[in-house]
Amino acid sequence: MKKIRVLIDGSWLAANRGVLARKLGRELLIDYAALPQVLVTEALRGLGLSSPAGVETCFFSSSPTNYAPADEALVARKLAFFALLKEQCGYHMEVFPLDFKGHRVAKEARNGFVPHEKMVDTAMASSLVVGALENSFDIAVCVCGDKDFLPAIAIARSHGKRVVIASITGSCAREYASRGAVDAGIVWLDGLLESIERTSLRSCCSGFHPTGLSLEFRAPAALSPQEACFCPLCANLAAVLRARAEASLGAPAVITAAGSVPLVGTVTKVVRERGFGFVTAQDNRCFYFHVTDTAGPWSAMRCGLSVFFEVKAAPTPEKAGKCARLWPAFGAA
Repeated sequence: MKKIRVLIDGSWLAANRGVLARKLGRELLIDYAALPQVLVTEALRGLGLSSPAGVETCFFSSSPTNYAPADEALVARKLAFFALLKEQCGYHMEVFPLDFKGHRVAKEARNGFVPHEKMVDTAMASSLVVGALENSFDIAVCVCGDKDFLPAIAIARSHGKRVVIASITGSCAREYASRGAVDAGIVWLDGLLESIERTSLRSCCSGFHPTGLSLEFRAPAALSPQEACFCPLCANLAAVLRARAEASLGAPAVITAAGSVPLVGTVTKVVRERGFGFVTAQDNRCFYFHVTDTAGPWSAMRCGLSVFFEVKAAPTPEKAGKCARLWPAFGAA
């Protein structure tokens, strides 16, 4: 059984989180509790080894000092994040002060100022070398992209330790791909996005959720409740029904704030002779619809009918919202 040390260049990972988010197509919140085990599993697979005896995770980063007063809350959140990694995820933390000389912390607000961060890379390289000399681990998984770690990796390997790199496509020094630089193929984080993305427990709000199946499902934590309101099963079914409605209407899809997933509601009023009505969503919001927004015969539209609908305009305290498209729910007569 092998002892594994995961070393994370937190500054590099934070700087490249936007790269991962662009590959994912939305904001990415990393599940730092799951990250080490995901990386270890991939590293062991690449090395052809079995489960380790123990995993130690070391996180290296910096904390702003002498920053602009406007960034007090931002820095407080960063420190709270470091505390969470230590207390809840069990990380060994090495955080170094980074002097901003009175400038803003956000890169886009620094007016060209670049803080000089040196200690993070040095500390991570030292941990790799000292750990190898003290026989603290058998395998190291280094989350990084800078070539500065190559000398430390070479020393660790010369002492019989195996080293695997976890990095990001386009943000990784090409030297790591050189033959013999490390002990296995690079573990690409952008190929593990579904495994390392933080999720939260949601409750499906679909009106046609199968009876007997739990309403609870997990969705990316970065998505709002409106963006992830249906479980995967109901979302797929809604997409099928939505496609049928579009075919009936002969019009293109309308992309909604809920990621193209329709809302569920009940028709509460139909003014048949004037060609309009109202539908109430499951959250009790009221929406207006016109005969031209509906699929199927207008004569079938009645009070109490369960429907799917897409939102054209959100309701206000003074006025009902507007439906962009509306059709009978699955199984409705």
